[in-house]
Amino acid sequence: MHWRALAYGMATTVLVSVGLGVLVRMAGVAGLLALSLPNFTAVAAGSFVAGWVAGRTGAIHGAIVAGAYIFISGGFNLAIEIGFVNQGSAVLLPPMNMAGLLVADVILLSGAALAGALGDGLSRGQ
Repeated sequence: MHWRALAYGMATTVLVSVGLGVLVRMAGVAGLLALSLPNFTAVAAGSFVAGWVAGRTGAIHGAIVAGAYIFISGGFNLAIEIGFVNQGSAVLLPPMNMAGLLVADVILLSGAALAGALGDGLSRGQ
C-alpha cells in the first residue's frame, strides 16, 4: 500500500468535494442528484489519483479512499446531528434511510474501485 497515493487521493477528494459543493450552493441547485453527484465525482477523482500515484493495486487504493471519505463525511454528519439533539431539536432530524445509505456507499465504493483501477492502468500505459 502506498500511503503517499492515499494522501494525494484524499486531498484530491476533499478539494474536489469542497469545490463542487461551493458551485452547487452558488447555483442554488437542490435535490438528491445535485447532492450526490458532486460526492461521487469527488471520490472518483480522488480514487483515480490514488490509483495513478500508486501505480499498482489501484482498485484497492480507490476503495480505501472511498471508505475514508465515507467515514469522514459520516463523522461530520454525526457532529451536526448531535448539535441538533443537544439544542433539543431532535424532531428536525429526518428518519434514517439505511437502505439508501447502503446503496449510496456501495455505489461510491464501486465507482472508486473502478476509477482507481483506471488510474492504475493508465499510469502503466496499459
